[in-house]
Amino acid sequence: MKTVLFTKPVEELKTEALAIGVYEDDYSNIEKFDALSDGIITECVKDKEFTGKLYQISIFRLKNNIKRIILVGLGKKEDFNIHKARIASGKVAVFLRDKNIKDFSMIMYEDFNPYDSAYSIVEGVKLALYSYNDFKTHDDIKNIETFTIIGSGNNFLEIDNAIRNSIIISDAVYIARDLANKPSNVATPSYIAKRAQAICKKNDIKCKVLEKEDMIRLGMNGILAVNRGSDHPPKFVVMEYEGGKETICLVGKGITFDSGGISIKSSSKMEEMKFVDEMEIEINENESVTLNFRFVVDDNEPVINEKLVEYLRERKKF
Repeated sequence: MKTVLFTKPVEELKTEALAIGVYEDDYSNIEKFDALSDGIITECVKDKEFTGKLYQISIFRLKNNIKRIILVGLGKKEDFNIHKARIASGKVAVFLRDKNIKDFSMIMYEDFNPYDSAYSIVEGVKLALYSYNDFKTHDDIKNIETFTIIGSGNNFLEIDNAIRNSIIISDAVYIARDLANKPSNVATPSYIAKRAQAICKKNDIKCKVLEKEDMIRLGMNGILAVNRGSDHPPKFVVMEYEGGKETICLVGKGITFDSGGISIKSSSKMEEMKFVDEMEIEINENESVTLNFRFVVDDNEPVINEKLVEYLRERKKF
């Protein structure tokens, strides 16, 4: 999906759909668009068809350069935050994708600083549109091809940086999700190791893969003991990035199929064992290290995942 920053007056915009966030019982920011709809938006609001309730979506078909206006409810203004902004943006994207609309635009949230507003929108849209399609018939897959953010004010450089950083991190999440979603007969230790090497090579990060013989020599008996139950050789991947100001060590289990206790656990949700434990960090630990090294560097410019670092510090993970 191509992401574009639009800096001209919205009246000059050409798009299949323009999404506007609207607070519950506060419709002041949609009045200027009412003329485009010949008063239909006002009538809809007046008749309570659209109230601005959190994540409510209404669509209006127009006959001009903006083919549709999408209203998405943001709920009570005092309760709205960045997390809800991200979800609202994602819900609009999925709503439009499922209608086979190929491009859409979105007005930035006015009550956040430009960076946070743009970042939350792009992240929400990209992560919501993620789909693992390796085993799907691609003719049936619907995609958003172009997404446009409507910038305002004189903060275009700040907005552009937010877009860039959010794309880097969202793309890294895509990599982690793809790895986690691959079946264990595909995502073997050797496959994960090769994927890590490719990411490191692209971003000038040191990468060393320890083989079984290395682990025997180093006395890494815990890993070797677990690996005895597999036909695939173990791999121990070490990735090093030396461009930061402090030393941070992230350690992932790297188990591509979790067979631990499988004979004594109930069958309920057994298929989810390859995904998240409650005590883990939102994604498989065997993917989290690769994920973080993926977005530490992009085009030789550091982009540190400060939220993850803060998360780890709070939980004394390092």
